[in-house]
Amino acid sequence: MEATSPIGIIINPSAAGGKTIALAPEITERFAASGCRHDIHISTYAGEPPIIARRMLAGGVETLVAVGGDGTINEIASTILESGRDVALGIIPSGSGSDFVRSLELPKEIAAAVKIVLDRKVVPIDAGKITFDDGAESFFVNVAGLGFDAVVAEYAIESRLPGSTLPYLASALRAMRVYHNMSMRIESEHGVWEGPAASVLFANAQFFGGGMKIAPMADLTDGLLDVCILGDLSNLEMIRAVPGLFKGKHVTNPKFHHFTARRIAVSTQYPARVQADGELLRYTPVTIDVLPGALQICCR
Repeated sequence: MEATSPIGIIINPSAAGGKTIALAPEITERFAASGCRHDIHISTYAGEPPIIARRMLAGGVETLVAVGGDGTINEIASTILESGRDVALGIIPSGSGSDFVRSLELPKEIAAAVKIVLDRKVVPIDAGKITFDDGAESFFVNVAGLGFDAVVAEYAIESRLPGSTLPYLASALRAMRVYHNMSMRIESEHGVWEGPAASVLFANAQFFGGGMKIAPMADLTDGLLDVCILGDLSNLEMIRAVPGLFKGKHVTNPKFHHFTARRIAVSTQYPARVQADGELLRYTPVTIDVLPGALQICCR
C-alpha cells in the first residue's frame, strides 16, 4: 500500500519507569506491516523528543506520534503548537499517569492505538498557553496548575514509587509538611476571585494526578478552560477530600470554586511554581489563554 500520510513516531523509553522500551518491537512491527511510510526514533536523553519532533516536522511529516506518558505527549504537542503546522498528534499510551488519554478515551492496547493512528481520523481539540511576565510561553493540553499542585508535581517527579496514583498521593502527603496556602488574585473576563487558596488549576481535560477527576465538567472542544480553585483547605480537609477527587465529588465542597474562562491572569502572595501536564515550569505571575481547536488529535 502506497503511503499518503508520512508518520513520525517518537518513543520515550524512560516512560512508565523505563518499561516503554519493551514496546518498541511490537510498535515497529505493526507500523512496518501497515505499509505506510514512517520513521521511528527512540529518544536517548531527557529533552530530546522535542528536538526529534522539530526535525520530523521539517521533513514534512503529517502525523507525529508520541509513545509515552503525559510528559511525552506534552513535549510533542507543544512542538506542534509552536510550529503552527497543521500536523496531527497520534498517541500510543505508555506512561505512569496517562491522564490525558482518559479524557480522550483512547485505548492502551498497542494494536488498537496503532490502528487509530493509521486510520488518521482526526478531531480538533483546544490547548492552553501559559505566558510568563517576561513574555516566555509554554503550552499544555491536559491540566496546568500552581501552588500546592506544583509542589506535589515536583515531588512526584522525584518519586520512585510504582504506578501513577501512589507517587502522587505520597508526594501530596510530603508536600503538606512544607506548603502553606497563600493569597491569590485570579482575574478573567468574568471578574476577579481573590483570597487564600491551596492551589488553582487550569483544566483543558478532566483528569490529573493519576486518575483524579479534577474537572468532571471539562470539555476538550468547548473553547474554554475550566478554572478549579482549591480554596483555603487545611491539611486534614485536603486528606478528607482526596477520595472524592477520583470520582469528581469534590465539586460540592464549599471551598472548591469553579468557573470557565478564555483568559486568566494569576498573581500570588509570593512567587509560586507553575506546572503544565506535570512538567515544572517557572513562577507567577502568569496569564493563561485557551487556544480553541488548535491541535488535531487522532481519535476513534
